[in-house]
Amino acid sequence: MSESSKIKIGEDILIFIKEKNKVSVKDICKVFSLSKKDVMDVTDLYMKKELIGIEYKFTTAYFYITEGGILYIDQGIGSVDKKIKRDNGKPKEKLTILIEELNSQITSDNVEAAADTYSKIIINLNDMNDVSVIPEVLEISRIKEFLNNKLKFYFNPSNLEKPINNLIDKCKIALKADKVEESKKLYDEAFGLFATLPSDFVQYKSTIGDDLVELYKELNIRYLKILNVKAVDIDNHITELINTGNGYLEKNNFKGAFEVYSRCISVINDIPKPFLKRRMDLYNKLFEYYKEIGMKADIVRMRHELG
Repeated sequence: MSESSKIKIGEDILIFIKEKNKVSVKDICKVFSLSKKDVMDVTDLYMKKELIGIEYKFTTAYFYITEGGILYIDQGIGSVDKKIKRDNGKPKEKLTILIEELNSQITSDNVEAAADTYSKIIINLNDMNDVSVIPEVLEISRIKEFLNNKLKFYFNPSNLEKPINNLIDKCKIALKADKVEESKKLYDEAFGLFATLPSDFVQYKSTIGDDLVELYKELNIRYLKILNVKAVDIDNHITELINTGNGYLEKNNFKGAFEVYSRCISVINDIPKPFLKRRMDLYNKLFEYYKEIGMKADIVRMRHELG
């Protein structure tokens, strides 16, 4: 991917994250048809500049916009958000751009952003010196009906409350059946819907939020136990590999010993991220093993040279 392509896609992703407030890496891959590696590569510069941040819900990575990122976009620095640059143009051109944005936001079900853009359109009409914008006004009228219909659904929290509660109930049932992986997926789905509840509905959000917090506590304990079992298995596997490698060392088979080291490196990365201490302990163990290979290889080489 060329640098210019990276910048263009990176800017589009930055704006997308701002519109969504928080979005998973998986969703970005889907929307922009990119691999996870490409997404991380493209967004690396923005993370270094602290325009976006990343956090994890269990093993799912989410990007979020920082205050610096919002300022970066709103001020139109660089070539980010080209609409802002064009906003300084003629009022009619600005109106056309806003209408295009509104259409796009409604199509993608980004209702809050669409409502914000619609308000900008109404304000922008006040700046028009030329009132001959009948085509634009007719288009706004057409879009307004779509927007109002979406807002009626959006601002009826019961439309989301029932699906969220159904997911919470299914999540609890899955936990009782010890189906922790399935329970986690249901929780993630419920949390995703919860995040879309309009902030106007404080009572609804508070009640459902309390249920999700309690569910998260139980799920987190159970899920960490699964991850711990996986971490222990990997730890034992690496210990067995090192024992095999030590057997090679006793026979001065340094090639075999180093191949064991390479296998250990490929396995250790599978240790779940929450277990940083276990990972570091294993890295230290591997380092000592690597040092032993090097020292014994040097001793054999020196004896051969002196021999």
